[in-house]
Amino acid sequence: MASAAWTRSRSSRRSSATAPSADVLSDDEAALPGPLRSDHRRFLTTEIYDAPEWYDVDYAGYRGEAAFYARLVKRHCPLAARDITVELGAGTGRLTLPLVQSGTRVHAVEPAVGMRAYLAQKARRLGVDVEVEDANAATFAGPAQAPSFVFFPFNGLLHLPSMAALEDALAHIHRRLAAGGVFAFDVTSPYWESMSRGRVGWGRVDERVHPTSGRRFLTGDRCRYDAATRTMHIDIRYAYVDGDAPGQQTSLTQRMWTFPELLAALERCGFIIDEVAGDVDGARFDDGSPRLLVSAARSR
Repeated sequence: MASAAWTRSRSSRRSSATAPSADVLSDDEAALPGPLRSDHRRFLTTEIYDAPEWYDVDYAGYRGEAAFYARLVKRHCPLAARDITVELGAGTGRLTLPLVQSGTRVHAVEPAVGMRAYLAQKARRLGVDVEVEDANAATFAGPAQAPSFVFFPFNGLLHLPSMAALEDALAHIHRRLAAGGVFAFDVTSPYWESMSRGRVGWGRVDERVHPTSGRRFLTGDRCRYDAATRTMHIDIRYAYVDGDAPGQQTSLTQRMWTFPELLAALERCGFIIDEVAGDVDGARFDDGSPRLLVSAARSR
């Protein structure tokens, strides 16, 4: 998966179309396969969450953290109790829909209108009901009864651009949880190599097959790090190998939180850390871990 290392921001802007460029390409873009080059075809440009079809195709097969959350849901929201689980940043339903199909009641929270619509469309095709709230981690209302489990998967906390925004979200989650309820999340480690370089040109090209149309398409990406704001800016391109249809260029931003910063913020906001792992396979957490997976209980 070419872009699996990069994930989400929550801003939104209108999409636009760029004509094939007559300008001289940078060396990194010139090295891309023809379908991904701006002198070969025009690209529609938008935020990644305004292109839910491509987002869904890109990440649909990723299930790395699914077992972690399924285990926690089973522990904290057993089916017999009929409790409602809250998923923040539900996206196109990659985790939401399998949980609902297994019998779990899920209240999904998603701020991007296109993602909400795409999730609802997928739910209708599967014949399942999912309540999707238009909100984010710092504003969601949740179900009428305070939930015993809230989770924010797949780098969700990297959407929060400042310590104030992070603590606002964590404090709100703490308030919304039932007494003794649990919050869980997973995030990737900072992209240290890319951060040290400052800019990484177009690359990481991958050829894949569209799961519904069967057409072959290419993906590639680039990134730029802003040290002043500790923000990674990422562009991802998608283009079919055949034909001359416009490609898609999506963008997103992520705050490069360190693991100690996140763990300390949890405790300041009243959480008691219960479980920490260093990767999706449950590996022991240490300073060199590629991911941080945490469950933390709401203090009473």
